[in-house]
Amino acid sequence: MKFTNLLLTLIILLLAIEANAQTNNSRKLEIHPYEIFFVGPENELDLDTLIMHNNSILRFDSAKPGKLVARAVFIGRKCKITAKGADGIKGNNFTPGEDGKDGGKLDVFLNFESLGWLTIDVRGGDGGRGASGESGLRGKPTKTETRSYIDAKGKLQTTTIVELGDPGTNGTDATRGGSGGNGGQLKLAYDSKSFTPTFNQSKRKAHSVNILYAGGVKGKDGAPGSGGIGSKNGIVKYTPTKASNEGQIEVKRQEVTSN
Repeated sequence: MKFTNLLLTLIILLLAIEANAQTNNSRKLEIHPYEIFFVGPENELDLDTLIMHNNSILRFDSAKPGKLVARAVFIGRKCKITAKGADGIKGNNFTPGEDGKDGGKLDVFLNFESLGWLTIDVRGGDGGRGASGESGLRGKPTKTETRSYIDAKGKLQTTTIVELGDPGTNGTDATRGGSGGNGGQLKLAYDSKSFTPTFNQSKRKAHSVNILYAGGVKGKDGAPGSGGIGSKNGIVKYTPTKASNEGQIEVKRQEVTSN
């Protein structure tokens, strides 16, 4: 009985090793419509065949250099290869919006067999929005009222009555939006035997590639809270921000020679 269990365990282990080896040796990647494929921790893909169906996304980690080599590429419509930096998160009452992350650094070779619309995105992430302050209590305004009355001699008299109000409280401060991340770097080498791709054209047509490499946008500052009666409005607390920089791209045709 023990021998049988041991043999069964060994068979399962061998099958698992074989399956893992087949996966590791697979040089074809197919991404189905609306699917997002996240590249593994190495942030590199070396493929014989890459198939991207309509609206599919291939996602690289923007925090470290990425590399893609694909020797036969079939691209549908509205597909995206991206290493865009993450947007910053919203701030709170004590901290400003988070800075957007820088766009990634990608080194890409694509040998196009077919091409619909492809976007390659290495933009920086947008800065997170600052937190708004809270309005103070409004308070109660002072009231002044004039009243008429007849005195003891029968004459008409007037008197002024003042009802003191309560002051409001101060509005709290807002925080600033975060800085945008810098655009990333893209080195794209490509080849295509049956058509000539177009790059960054205003009207998207078949065989088009759109490369995005702008820096991220600064997040909006929060709105200060309004003070109540006789009290102060909040302010936007100062924190330094920096302008984001545009990324860098290099595109060249690199002919593939058949063996």
